[in-house]
Amino acid sequence: MLEVFGNPLRGSKSGVDSRAARHERGADARPDCNVACAYARIGEFDQAIDCLEQSIASGMKQVEWFENDPDLEPLREHGRYKALLKKVRADSEG
Repeated sequence: MLEVFGNPLRGSKSGVDSRAARHERGADARPDCNVACAYARIGEFDQAIDCLEQSIASGMKQVEWFENDPDLEPLREHGRYKALLKKVRADSEG
């Protein structure tokens, strides 16, 4: 997923913050998911989950993406992420 942003984001919090600023201005089509992946990759888990929550509020309901995207792997054992995944699963079922 980070390839969407280009290599400058590798390990760069300022690069993620720059993308987050673009998102706030509405410059990216799916910014919440993309920024969440970037935050997760650099260990900013709370910010990543905040972005995921925003993506869900905006209509993101793709359970398979939440379960399988390798960029989200660092979040898999985080309590907030588990609760979020549970909510996405419940919403997708009915």
